[in-house]
Amino acid sequence: MIKSYHLFLLSVAFAYFFFPMELGANVFAFDALLIVFLLRQRPTLGRRALFVCTVAGLLASAVSVVIVHGRASILAHHISLLLLLGYAQRRELRFVGYAALLGLLSLACGPMRFLRRIGRSTQFLPVVRTSGRWIGPAAVAAGVSVPFLVLYGAGNAAWGETLQEVFGRYLPFIFHVTALEFVGMMVLGLALTVPFFLTGDEGGLLGYDAALSDELLRQRKKRLSLISPLALPRAYRRGLVTFGLLNCILFAVNLTDLRFGWWSPAGLSAAALSSYLHEGTYSLILSICLAMVMVLYYFRGNLNFYGPATPLRRMTYLWLGQNAFLAFSVALRNYHYVREYGLATGRVQVGFVLVLMLVGLYTLYRKVRYRRSLTYLLQVNGLAAWLFLIAYGAVNWSGVITRVNLQSAPERIDWQYLVHGLDDRNAFLLQASYDRIPAQFQRNVKTSRMKIPRYDWRSWNYADWRNR
Repeated sequence: MIKSYHLFLLSVAFAYFFFPMELGANVFAFDALLIVFLLRQRPTLGRRALFVCTVAGLLASAVSVVIVHGRASILAHHISLLLLLGYAQRRELRFVGYAALLGLLSLACGPMRFLRRIGRSTQFLPVVRTSGRWIGPAAVAAGVSVPFLVLYGAGNAAWGETLQEVFGRYLPFIFHVTALEFVGMMVLGLALTVPFFLTGDEGGLLGYDAALSDELLRQRKKRLSLISPLALPRAYRRGLVTFGLLNCILFAVNLTDLRFGWWSPAGLSAAALSSYLHEGTYSLILSICLAMVMVLYYFRGNLNFYGPATPLRRMTYLWLGQNAFLAFSVALRNYHYVREYGLATGRVQVGFVLVLMLVGLYTLYRKVRYRRSLTYLLQVNGLAAWLFLIAYGAVNWSGVITRVNLQSAPERIDWQYLVHGLDDRNAFLLQASYDRIPAQFQRNVKTSRMKIPRYDWRSWNYADWRNR
């Protein structure tokens, strides 16, 4: 049974925390309050490993918002909150893709579900009646109390100073934010939080999720079948020839990488290194996608259980291994580029993509060897992408990039990129190195990005505090 006061408190907390403040400590405070209320009302959710994992990811991303306060950390937080909403709908849900989709559908359908429940239930009517009976007396009592507060403040200096401090701190907020705006934020907070408590299964996703399995099952053919008994041997021979040819092509590519990327990279210019890096990254991503498609195509159905297919599996392992070598080659090119021309956001992202691609290759290997399904691939790689996004958002990469590049000689530093290409989170580092910055950029360092938003503990974050 849903407790109405949980929804009311969460809607008031949402309005107080987020309007008109920036994101900061309010994100972690609201997430913690939401999780506490959710587990108090539905304690069985705490027994589900995926729900607990999602809660941990959500709180970690909320801490990243408070400490790092970057776009990636905010994006990771919102995705984590969406996954938490999906897993909160049904405890039996397993597939991360269905959890994200069910979270989106619940955001759209949750408010209508709430209104329909109010229309056919009397649960909330006593609350409305009780509130209505006490609003008038509370308003009269508040009006009568005002002159007594003034008189007590005039007769007691300590009490008067306390009143001045309290009202001086909170009255500007009360008068700046109109009652209508505050109520509007409460309604928005109610619409965002009510799907966590009123569960549903829009689109019947739970049935689809229950039909999914990480293991492949052998399909027994009926005696009367139009499929030729030679279909599996033909598919096996096609796969063997295809993967043999692909291994030869990729072997030639890897030999080129050994020649120019591993043994003699020093002679490459900046343009050549940049082209070599980006082309290698694109080739890697396309080859991984092609590898997934090819493996899924040839190792589908009963070919996974075909006895003589051992050479095909070995050929596939060799191809996946060569793709892994290509990933290390691109990582080496990225390292050479950073060593010669400095660190940048795109070069950091290349590193994360390479590690994620290696995870994809490993899951493909497990799919072939242990006869895993497409569900297994999507589940593991989806969770890996989510965790990698949380890890990426947990670091102030603007500060890291600035620190690394400032260790180079001033003439080798790309000041245009450090001053204008990165966000504000490196401002304190640029101020500390003000004397090294060329004159044409010094004015931008002193005057740029000094807009201070409406600020108190709710919008506090370490990045802005460090800059101040």
